[in-house]
Amino acid sequence: MNFLAHFFLSQKDEDWLIGNFMGDFVKNKELSLYSLRIRQGVFLHRQIDAFTDAHQSTKAATKILHQRFGKYSPVLIDVFYDHFLAINFEKYTKQSLPDFSAETYEILHRKKELLPPLLQNITARMQSQDWLTHYGTEFGMQKSLENLNRRAQHANHLETALSTLYQNFETLEQHFLDFFPDILHFIQKGEWQQGTLWEGESEK
Repeated sequence: MNFLAHFFLSQKDEDWLIGNFMGDFVKNKELSLYSLRIRQGVFLHRQIDAFTDAHQSTKAATKILHQRFGKYSPVLIDVFYDHFLAINFEKYTKQSLPDFSAETYEILHRKKELLPPLLQNITARMQSQDWLTHYGTEFGMQKSLENLNRRAQHANHLETALSTLYQNFETLEQHFLDFFPDILHFIQKGEWQQGTLWEGESEK
């Protein structure tokens, strides 16, 4: 899952949202620097990733992309899932995507001092370019894929994946629609909280 889904699955908890955002950018040995709820947010991020990768619908979606994009197929599915969440956003909440995006940017700005410098820079670009809302547009998706291609090592023209998305749109969207209620249940029922990684007891 990419930024939009991770923020959405933080359940309106500001500290969980901050930790969730930091999930790929903080090591377990650094967790003691943060409050318990932020550590829980880091663990939430990792539980979301593990649940997503293990889900049969995600595996099926990834398989569609694998021949062309190889090891980057799961990364592309993360971006595609944010697109499907964006265009189906009001299936899962009464709040509009623009309102949710604005609320999220406000939290990130207000708590930016808690974020590593790299994430502070990403937050500034995210807000100025309104990444979260634009995940629902073709323009925003293309920009996301171009950014991903620049960051990836030995990438295979990931910016061309948009055509693959549209060629397989209905199938990929159905995989998302089958998957997302399951991860919502997993998060909302608190099943993700089984474990102690947020205490910094284990190394990733």
